Amino acid sequence: MKMRNLVFLLLILFCCCKKNSSSTGSDTNQQKFVFSVQYDSIINVYANSTYNFSFNIDVTKGDISSYPLNCSVTGSPANVSVSPSEITVTQLLGGIFTFTIGNASVGTYPMQLVVNSSVYNPRISNIYLKVAPYPDYSSKLAGTYPGSYDLCAPADTINYYSTTVAATDTTYKITISNVKNMGPGFVRALLSTNITIPVQTVDGYTIWGSGTYAPDGRPAYSGDYIMTINDTMVNGLDSQICVMHIQH
Repeated sequence: MKMRNLVFLLLILFCCCKKNSSSTGSDTNQQKFVFSVQYDSIINVYANSTYNFSFNIDVTKGDISSYPLNCSVTGSPANVSVSPSEITVTQLLGGIFTFTIGNASVGTYPMQLVVNSSVYNPRISNIYLKVAPYPDYSSKLAGTYPGSYDLCAPADTINYYSTTVAATDTTYKITISNVKNMGPGFVRALLSTNITIPVQTVDGYTIWGSGTYAPDGRPAYSGDYIMTINDTMVNGLDSQICVMHIQH
């Protein structure tokens, strides 16, 4: 009889403990709060650029102010930094991470968008960062630019000239002739998302600099390009700091 009563008491304790365990935890909260994440999973960029990666939170049930989400991006490759390190999402229902891409090699890099909440285990979604090769603009920049001029200090002189830009037999390279009316010698320049003039000697001047190129915004020159290059020219004791405007 005593043994039967003892077994009966143990069964009651076991049932009560099991019931308490199943009635607590995150299941109840998961029924109160439901969300999904929207974002572009494939990101196309160039090296030495920045990209603003945006994502949105779609709450289909519940109040996000009661269940804030902590979001981060992990797995970034070398030469790629992400800021901020974490974003807490509440009523704004989204955020923006800035990717700063350094001198990254061409290729596809897997990364992850991680969303942490007090309700669910971390939600991990894939991001694919695709670093593409630069388009080669050398053929687009090639041509004659009769409206070119330099503004040089310290004399604050303006030199007007006509120059010819030519593509070379090597991609991402151009030559620029008759800079500052110096004659037939040409300046070699390298292209990426900007223009770089490495240190070189042309017609007795040592020259170097860097600048930009972009479509010419003047209506009469639709389809043409314009270049603006900050350069330094040295000949003996004569040193000039110039802004080179190469335009039609």
